Amino acid sequence: MGAALRLVKGLAASETGHAYARARELWEQLGSPSAFLHVPYGQSRFHAARGEFELAQRLDEDLLHLSRQRNDSAGLVLGHLSSGRDPMFVGRFAACRSHVENVLVFYDPIAHRALVHQATIHHQVVSQGYLGDCALLSRLSEPRAGAQ
Repeated sequence: MGAALRLVKGLAASETGHAYARARELWEQLGSPSAFLHVPYGQSRFHAARGEFELAQRLDEDLLHLSRQRNDSAGLVLGHLSSGRDPMFVGRFAACRSHVENVLVFYDPIAHRALVHQATIHHQVVSQGYLGDCALLSRLSEPRAGAQ
């Protein structure tokens, strides 16, 4: 429902957030199965779209923690992608770069093919874009030599 509402109402719409919150409750009741990692990932995207970066980051950290415990590479891809997106929006480019580089380390186009359909993005392509954005924005934010 969250994915459908994201397209119809928008990623930051309250209806989208309610759908992801309910999906998260059900996901946790089921023991947080790896087959539905797009639920916490989508919930984090919802909060980031609303500018609630601290909450989004906590959700990302939870996903990374769970994925590390389970040695779940798909969860690591999603968790690092989200964890790289949020710091970029608030000017923490080194943290962005570190997480996005981890996406490229863990991502396997064959093993993670289902992630493209679940999360509706191609994680390798998006990560490379974020990596370029982080590098460019980092350079632009550096003080220029001779500037007063």
